[in-house]
This record gives sequence, structure tokens and C-alpha cells, in this order.
Amino acid sequence: MRELQVTITNLLKYQDKKTNADKVRIGYINQVQGALMNTDKQKGYPELSVYVNYSDNLWKGIDIKDIFQPAIFVFEETPSAYDPMRIMNVLKEIKIGDKTISVL
Repeated sequence: MRELQVTITNLLKYQDKKTNADKVRIGYINQVQGALMNTDKQKGYPELSVYVNYSDNLWKGIDIKDIFQPAIFVFEETPSAYDPMRIMNVLKEIKIGDKTISVL
């Protein structure tokens, strides 16, 4: 398992156009050393997103008070559904303060 230190900036619930399934986009800023950029094209922290299936546990587990607080994303390595030889990192859980929220 891999962990990534982040700051969650927002959550967006939406419906996938192809499957009509509810999904969640989690916006975040990477807090690891070296994430701060100073290039010709960008200055500051990149705004990144991870997309996951909707669950009440996730949506209700992250409170508005958790936005812009330090958090940890925990990723699990799993084989790709399309190419079993390729390993993908899938968001498994989010740790915010003293609570752990399951994403799967």
C-alpha cells in the first residue's frame, strides 16, 4: 500500500453519462515535498483529482470541516481490468484526523 499526503479541496457528486452510475470527484492538492511548482507554465500547487464510485460512507464521512485539512490517501495496488499485467493504484481509504473513511 502507498500513502500520499494531501489537502482535500472539494468533493463533487455527479452521474456518469455512459453508465448512469453515481460517482465522486475528489479534488486535492498534493502535499509531498517537490509538489510546489515554479515553471514557465505553472507556479504553485497543481489542483489534482481522483475519481471514485459514489458511496454514502464516503460522501457522509467527509464533513465540510474536513476541507482544507491535512489528509492521507491510502492506495492499494490491483491488476488492471483491461490489462492484468499492468498494476493500478486504486484509492482504498482516506485518513482525516482520527477517522478513516473507506472508499471501496
